[in-house]
Amino acid sequence: MSNIKQQKKRILTDQKRYLANRHFISMTRTALKQANLAILEESVADAQIKVNYAIQLLDKLFNKRIRKMNFISRNKSRLFKKFSLKQKENLNKTEKEITKK
Repeated sequence: MSNIKQQKKRILTDQKRYLANRHFISMTRTALKQANLAILEESVADAQIKVNYAIQLLDKLFNKRIRKMNFISRNKSRLFKKFSLKQKENLNKTEKEITKK
């Protein structure tokens, strides 16, 4: 450890910031996993709620400068792509049911 007083303070504040940021990163990772599972297994409405929550957390990470824009946009894009496929799949199922009747 350094003998310089300012450097000692910097180490302490960096550690505090790291611990606080880990909480947000962990929450976001969990939300992304839950959104992906919801897209695969649940209805479109339930998946929509979880995807929106994950997007909110991603935006919060960027606003707090915890993650960079490339990480945020890449994850948003992946989520929206999967979700739009789910919506199209659901739409096709309903159209087939209507045409059968």
